[in-house]
Amino acid sequence: MLRVLLPTFESTAFNGGVARYIRAIGLTYPHVKIVDLPAEAQYPKIFSLFWKYNQSIDLYFISHILPLGTVAWILSYLGGKPYVIFLHGTDFDLGRRNSWKRFLTRSILRQAKRVVVNSDALGKEAQTLTGRETLTVYPAVSDEFVEVSRSIRHGVGPVDLKELGKLAVGLAPSGSPLSGGVKLVEGARGSEKVRLLTVARLIGRKGHMKVLDALNELPNVNYTIVGSGPRKDELMEEIGKRGLSDRVKLILDAKDDDLPKIYAASDIFVMPAAKSEQDREGFGIVYLEAGLFALPVIATNQPGVDEAVVDGETGLLIDDNPAALVDALKRLIADSGLRARMGSKGRTRVLEQFTREEQMKKLLQLLM
Repeated sequence: MLRVLLPTFESTAFNGGVARYIRAIGLTYPHVKIVDLPAEAQYPKIFSLFWKYNQSIDLYFISHILPLGTVAWILSYLGGKPYVIFLHGTDFDLGRRNSWKRFLTRSILRQAKRVVVNSDALGKEAQTLTGRETLTVYPAVSDEFVEVSRSIRHGVGPVDLKELGKLAVGLAPSGSPLSGGVKLVEGARGSEKVRLLTVARLIGRKGHMKVLDALNELPNVNYTIVGSGPRKDELMEEIGKRGLSDRVKLILDAKDDDLPKIYAASDIFVMPAAKSEQDREGFGIVYLEAGLFALPVIATNQPGVDEAVVDGETGLLIDDNPAALVDALKRLIADSGLRARMGSKGRTRVLEQFTREEQMKKLLQLLM
């Protein structure tokens, strides 16, 4: 087994997509040494770190093209060890923002021992730039989520919605992984009102405002938003201004332990994310988390997202416009049977394809 160093700016204590991806690598392959770098680290410090470990490792895992990939690329010509690039959508976009960065990114990717991508769509983009094949290793749902989701099922049959409802209102046995924490009494499954859910950072492109707009045409619906971020104050102001305080709940401080209960208390997961100049939804791990808890998903149809959500089977992929969002919501709100079928297919797909073991085993070929 090769000795591997994984330097990163994404501390494994963070909860972002890249950090979770890195954490999954570390859990699956404990011999991979993960070293956190401060966000303000400059090239001299990064070079020093790489060179410090260069003689005691066989391979670098690189989670950011710039600047970590730059250092690995330069050192590869100076006696440095080979490197594998783990490519993410935003990272790739930033690496092509001007002609110089595009040249540098192409050079780094071409020199890499292998390029690992988090979606087939991103792999095609990278292959167009470099002419190289890539390896797709999808983000995976956490082990903890999988175990908790299993604790609210009976045997191997479909999700027991009554049991989910009991757990959602805080009636789980004291020893249950779902006992305690956030309590969502109103709007649990089985209530009169359908509950929508979005779990996402509070930034514009995630689509929270689009869902608030849609509520004007959906009177018998409640909406829970889970997350934190720079648009918190704006969202809170809009909720009050629109008179939605009794229908919209904003949870700012939810911990990972709280999320299963929140998913279980919901009926439909909706995150109509859009691509911005600076960022995009390259895949969307939250779509899989929702599927794990048998929620049908509504998402904007984008490359990468269409690999997390199977249109018509585990959810609905829509065009990025208000009418399409309202139509999709009305369709799922009106048909509980369709919600149950999509939710069941979503859960089965996640457990079969998107567990940590299933995805991370693909990396074994790089470590031998």
